[in-house]
Amino acid sequence: MLLWRIHDSNRTVKNLYLLLFISIFFFSCTKNNNFQGNLEFYIDDASEVSLLSTEIELDSIYSSFFYVIDSMAIFYNDNGDKAFDIVKFGTRGKIGSFCSRGRGHKEFLSLSPIFQIYQNQNEKKGLLFAPNESKLLIWNITESIRKDSTIYDNIILYSWRDKSPVAFCNQYIIGEDSVLLYFPSVTLSSEDRIINSYYQIRTLKDNKLLTEINIFDHPIDNKESKVLPSNFFNVFSSLKPDRSKLVEVMTRLPQINILNIKTGKVSGYRMKNTQDEDVFLTDMENSLFCYCGVVTDNKYIYALWIGSPQNDIPIEKGYNIIHVFDWDGNLVRKIKLEQPVHRLSLDNQRSILYGWNIELHKLYKYDLLSLKK
Repeated sequence: MLLWRIHDSNRTVKNLYLLLFISIFFFSCTKNNNFQGNLEFYIDDASEVSLLSTEIELDSIYSSFFYVIDSMAIFYNDNGDKAFDIVKFGTRGKIGSFCSRGRGHKEFLSLSPIFQIYQNQNEKKGLLFAPNESKLLIWNITESIRKDSTIYDNIILYSWRDKSPVAFCNQYIIGEDSVLLYFPSVTLSSEDRIINSYYQIRTLKDNKLLTEINIFDHPIDNKESKVLPSNFFNVFSSLKPDRSKLVEVMTRLPQINILNIKTGKVSGYRMKNTQDEDVFLTDMENSLFCYCGVVTDNKYIYALWIGSPQNDIPIEKGYNIIHVFDWDGNLVRKIKLEQPVHRLSLDNQRSILYGWNIELHKLYKYDLLSLKK
């Protein structure tokens, strides 16, 4: 439909082209894009720097899921009687094992990994989740090490089954009485439908809902896909140490999402001229596998990049490219690691990046301060 009446035939043709261009532009910006926030595109043209590695000698083989703080690694043990092993670098020895699994006093059938360690009155603490018992635990890491025994400052009954068909799988302390919880996408086979992932901000003490945040509007069901549709929007996430923002890096899209926790605003940053949401309408066989981990400090985001098609992922070798973003979503540089890794952790107190190679069972450290020299 023309917006105004034009008598000149040449002008009519020009305006028809203009309307056609506007229609194409609008369609290309909106099709298959159910991202809830503002989406911008970045060009993969940042300069690349190389970082040399130093292998950390360990006294034993530990889990690949780990968290480093103050030259101390907390390894998540998903099979043993104790959920966590703590190792102090430089000693090669284990400080101890903590957080018992079981049915006894202050034991839990299963415990989540640790996603955040925070300081409170000069003590290091972490928030754990026991889904079977529906409890949140404030683990006092400092006191546990000092007494060589697991110390929980608080054990809070935290029901979830009456609120969601799936338990949250990431939990962060973001205020004195507030937590940020991530609920993953899940396929409800009994109802033949998919529930998208989402976040909730809730009170810690009485489990009251404060805010719910959806990053994507609706799930995409594609029965021809070789990837489960509930995995289309899978992410790795990291909380900014000052607790003001959280970043997601996506496994199936070359995109990071930054959530402003105070405002609830979400901003997305996708690599230009690469895979977009149209891929979720295909069989996904040759789709790009994008990010597989992320760590942060108050200045930068460090996202572990794969960038290989689904069938060509060098899983056994690991990955050695890190995309470094600032908290405004700008790609500021790329880092090439000397030794490829599968998992990352960042010691913010010493600006040392750690990477774990699952196949080699080796831990490497990379000095980020050397980038400033």
